[in-house]
Amino acid sequence: MTAVSPETAAFARKRNEIDERKLLVIPNGIELGRFHPEPTARERIRRELGVDAGTWVIGTVGRIAPEKNHALLLRAAAPLLGPQHRLVVAGDGPLLASLRDLVAELGIGGFVHLLGARGDVPDVLNALDVFVMSSSTEGLPLVVLEAMATGLPVISTAVGGIPDVLDEGQTGFLVPSEDEAELRDRIAKLHADRAVTRAAGAKARSVAVSRYSGERMQRDYLELYARVLSPDRYDSVGPSVDVRDRRSV
Repeated sequence: MTAVSPETAAFARKRNEIDERKLLVIPNGIELGRFHPEPTARERIRRELGVDAGTWVIGTVGRIAPEKNHALLLRAAAPLLGPQHRLVVAGDGPLLASLRDLVAELGIGGFVHLLGARGDVPDVLNALDVFVMSSSTEGLPLVVLEAMATGLPVISTAVGGIPDVLDEGQTGFLVPSEDEAELRDRIAKLHADRAVTRAAGAKARSVAVSRYSGERMQRDYLELYARVLSPDRYDSVGPSVDVRDRRSV
């Protein structure tokens, strides 16, 4: 059995889901050819939204479902939003209607863009300045890696495998789950220091390219299959390890 992060592996151990000797960690990888900084895409999406180049835009992409806790993001961001500070939410799901209701209740309809399902997620990510994830629970969401590859710093609740991916203060920033005040404070701090935002985004891009490519993930799985199919293998594939420990990434 493979897990996408040490956190999910620990969860499987806690539930006694598998023999410890057969549990390995292989982090997710993404298609870097699709996710990268693209100024033309940034301009197109911002023009579509009626947002100028100088407007600060935070956003998220994902299914509008309970575990994603978009309501936390809306409540945290609401006092910060205005003509030059927007929030973009891309995605569809069972809670989209209630999210629209919350936007109206908070009185922020002029500054929030609920895009629904999109087929151009790489372009939408390029329109953002900061990616924010407010989930209550996660594994290792691909969209965090995709945002990093796009050159965005990530603010996220410290859930699932996300703390294993983000280098605190370098590629992103972690806040406690369900903590509206801390999430708001972190968003405000990045808004106040654009240099830190740019530096974290550049570092996030570098880390995504070096550690989380689809090619790296493919190599890791091929290595695992080779070990399992080897005539010299034992009854298990070995102890629980991150296969990336075996090579430089």
